[in-house]
Amino acid sequence: RSVADNAEETHADLFFLLGQVALGFVVLWYACAAVVHVALMPRLPPSSKARENSTVYVAQKFVAEFKCMIVAALANVAVWELLGQPGADIFDPNVEAELAGVVFTAFEVVDLVLGCIHGFMDRLYVLHHTLHIALGLIIRGNCALGYTAAILMSQETSSLFLNYYLLMRFRSSHWSVPLARNLFALTFGVWRIGLNTYGTGYYVRYYTTYLEDATVVPWQMHTMAVVLVCAMVLQWYWGFEIIRTALRPKRPKRAADEAGGACWRIAMHTASNRRDRLVACRAMAGEACLLAAALLSRAPRIVTPAHPNGVSAAAYAVPSRPPATAVRAMRIAHHKATKSQRFGDVFGGWHVVVL
Repeated sequence: RSVADNAEETHADLFFLLGQVALGFVVLWYACAAVVHVALMPRLPPSSKARENSTVYVAQKFVAEFKCMIVAALANVAVWELLGQPGADIFDPNVEAELAGVVFTAFEVVDLVLGCIHGFMDRLYVLHHTLHIALGLIIRGNCALGYTAAILMSQETSSLFLNYYLLMRFRSSHWSVPLARNLFALTFGVWRIGLNTYGTGYYVRYYTTYLEDATVVPWQMHTMAVVLVCAMVLQWYWGFEIIRTALRPKRPKRAADEAGGACWRIAMHTASNRRDRLVACRAMAGEACLLAAALLSRAPRIVTPAHPNGVSAAAYAVPSRPPATAVRAMRIAHHKATKSQRFGDVFGGWHVVVL
C-alpha cells in the first residue's frame, strides 16, 4: 500500500512504491544469482550461446518466472471478474489489476536496466519493455482502466512457458523443451494475439466516448491508444514469426552435415579433458575436417599436418554419439570464437570434406 486509509495517493507515493518493489526485485535477482552459481550452474548443461552461460542470465529466468506467476494469477482473476464489461465502465479501477500493475511495472524497469547492463537485451526487447513501462505508468498513475490493464497483464500466462524454453532451448534436447515451446505457442495465440487484440479494440472503441466524464489525463489516454496499437502490432509480428518457424519444413540431411558430425566427434575425442576441449577444439577444426574427409573416403591411413607420416584410420574410430559434455564443450568454444576465427578455422578443412 502506498498511502494510509482515506488518503489520496500522489505520484510521489506511487513512484516510492514502485521503487520499493523494484529494489526488492534487484535484491531477489542477485540473491538468486548467488544460489544459482553455487547450486545449479555446476549441474546445468552449458548453452551453445555464450551469453546464456552467465549466472545472472539464468537467475533472471527464475525471477521472471516468479513475477509471471504473481502477475498472471492476479490478472487472470481480474479478467474473469470483468469479462464482458460494458463500455461505460472502461475507466473503472480494479484492485487485482492495480496490485499486478505495480509488480509488473517494477519488474519491467529492473529487467530493462539490468538486462542492458549485462548485455541480454536487443533493440526489439528494449522497445517491448519501454512500451510496457509506459503503459504501466499511465494506467497505474491514473488508477483506472482495470479491465484493459488486466487483459494486458494476463499475457504473462504465456511467459510461464517461455522462460523455461529460453533457458533450455540451447542446452538440452529433453522432451520438456519442445513441450514448453508448444505450450508457449498455444498460450501466445490465446492471450497475446486473441485476448490482447480484443482488449486493444475494446479500448480504442470506447475510451473517447466516455473520456469527458472520467477523472483521467486526456493526453495520456490518447498516448495509451497509440502505444496499445503499437504493442498489438508487435505481438502480431512475433506471432507471425512463431507460425512461420513452426510451419518451416525441416532441412534434409546432406553429406556435408554428416561430415560435420564426424568433425565434431573427432575433435572431441582427440582432446583428453574438458579444458583441452575448450582450448583446442577451435584450433583443431581444420585438422578434424581433414580427418573426417579421410574417414568418409575410407582411407586405410590418414595423413594430416599433425600426422605427416600417417596414422591408422582405426585410431580415430569413435562412437557414433559422443558424450553430451563433449558436444557442449565444442559448441561453447565455437561461439566464443569470433566470426572471422570460425571462418578461418573451418574453411581450411571444409572444402576438402565437401569436394
